[in-house]
Amino acid sequence: RRAADLNGRTNRVAARLALLRPSASQWSRLVAVTVLSWLIDFATLAASGAATLQRVPWPALVVGFLVVQASIALQVLPGGAGLAEVGLLAALLAAGVAPGPAALTVLIYRSSSWLLPAVAGWMAYGVHIHTLRPRPHRHPGPHEPEPAI
Repeated sequence: RRAADLNGRTNRVAARLALLRPSASQWSRLVAVTVLSWLIDFATLAASGAATLQRVPWPALVVGFLVVQASIALQVLPGGAGLAEVGLLAALLAAGVAPGPAALTVLIYRSSSWLLPAVAGWMAYGVHIHTLRPRPHRHPGPHEPEPAI
């Protein structure tokens, strides 16, 4: 029965996907939020470096930040775990930062920018699934008409 209505199903899926296309103003808001997020993330790295290093090597922090973002984008592991830390540490060490302060900078930065928010998110999710009742499914069944778009 599903194979008989394959064209109808394909059209319904395509219509749902079309709803996900952002408008020009939505794109500009998405880009603005993304840039703001990166700026806040870099500020976290800069604060971590300022708290642990006597002299902050700004070029190394910029390169390290870009390495962290690239490792996150690769998605080898969630949040670039492992690759991000090693890449940032390597950038700091290559700039002549002593190993102890460099490692402490990486630890503070990654804990505050990735580990703690991830743990908080999982805790919020755990509370959420145990306190809210499930909502009824909103998509129409196989014999119900598709809502007009």
